[in-house]
Formats: sequence, structure tokens, C-alpha cells
Amino acid sequence: MPAGTETFVSPTEAFAQNYSGTLFEIKLNPGTVSQLESIGVRNAASAHPLGNLPLVQKGWKETNCLLQSRRNTDKYWTR
Repeated sequence: MPAGTETFVSPTEAFAQNYSGTLFEIKLNPGTVSQLESIGVRNAASAHPLGNLPLVQKGWKETNCLLQSRRNTDKYWTR
């Protein structure tokens, strides 16, 4: 899946159901989230749960994973 085409992963089904499209479950191996966070950049949401990550900049799609915070309740990834 190419980055930036509105391909999101949410940790909660309820949050994901607010979007149209196909909903499916992805089972992650232990350590997957840590690996994504290691290449992560973040949006500028206030009180971002991963505030230690660098802010997203132009060109992020080439090497990074965007970890966004929405309503300070969920984080999801687009790659």
C-alpha cells in the first residue's frame, strides 16, 4: 500500500467504523508497534501521546510512518 492514500490503521474498531471502506482486522506480531514508532513522525495535535517524536515534514512518506492523534483518544498510522 503506498503511503498517503488514506490507508489508516486504528487500535479500536469503533473509531474505524466512522470511515467508509472495507474494515478488516490485522494481527500484529509482538514488537510491531515499537518498530512503527521507531520510524514515526507525528502530527501537531496538542497533548500528542507520542510527543517525543519529530513533527511530520514534507517527504515523510519516503522513510517514515505518520502517527496521528485525533481527539486525544486514538492513534492510528498511515504509511
